[in-house]
Amino acid sequence: MTRPLLETLVHPDSSFLAYIREADEFPFEWHYHPEYELVAILKGEGERFVGDHLDIYHAGDLVMTGPNLPHTWRSKDIVPASKAVVIQFGRNFLGEAFFTAPELAGVRLLLKASHHGLAFHGTVRRQALLLIDALLKAEGFPRLLKLLALLDLLAKAGSQQDHLSSRLFDEIPTSAERTRFEEAFSEIVRSYREPVWQSDVAKRLHMTPGTLSRLFKRHCGRGFTQCLIEYRVAIACRLLQETDLRVTEISERCGFLNLSNFNRQFLKIKKRSPRAYRNQWHRQEPRPPVA
Repeated sequence: MTRPLLETLVHPDSSFLAYIREADEFPFEWHYHPEYELVAILKGEGERFVGDHLDIYHAGDLVMTGPNLPHTWRSKDIVPASKAVVIQFGRNFLGEAFFTAPELAGVRLLLKASHHGLAFHGTVRRQALLLIDALLKAEGFPRLLKLLALLDLLAKAGSQQDHLSSRLFDEIPTSAERTRFEEAFSEIVRSYREPVWQSDVAKRLHMTPGTLSRLFKRHCGRGFTQCLIEYRVAIACRLLQETDLRVTEISERCGFLNLSNFNRQFLKIKKRSPRAYRNQWHRQEPRPPVA
């Protein structure tokens, strides 16, 4: 996780922006912007970073981020293409007083909660993906109405939403340390399968271990070592979902030195054992892709 870039958005012909982002890959581009954003993954899979939260994503993933919350989606290397719908709108895109209307009390709460990032699932997500598809095909006033209907639907998600980042990002950082942070995160991605020592990474980046740890704590709320552990667990989640590998082998592939440590760290982060996680995943309904 690196110091985020400020992304400047332009809305030349509309009060909000809705578009399809398609590329051979979604690279790690830690960024933020003052707009609210909805991202629906149409194709691809990889890791999703929202504030201090790290998880994996698949087609059908639906997430909302609030203003200035750093985020990025990094696609899996072997996936040939990535595609997503991105919807962005400003705090006052319909006027300063619009969201103060009593009929929009639920939407106001949704917007407030999105400052931590929200991931939707279940029936609400399926209905939302259909609305997003219809929104992309509409123009003018009907498109605006579908956006409002989408926000109203998400405001009623209840237990079908998960809060992501545990902390708010009120202070907007500069970009002076972006390169060093990207290099540090690249060390995690490149080396997570092998033993990784904070002192070695710090030496390669020409900084002290304490400086490296403070760099991570300042921008993602925890130190280098904890970020490494969480990345390894995220990769383990993907392997538990997508393969029939034994838990022992997954532990080794993700860089854990022994099975007991893997089980302990997995339970701490995911609140269940690796086997329970795999069983629960296979009981879930398939994630629905957007047309």
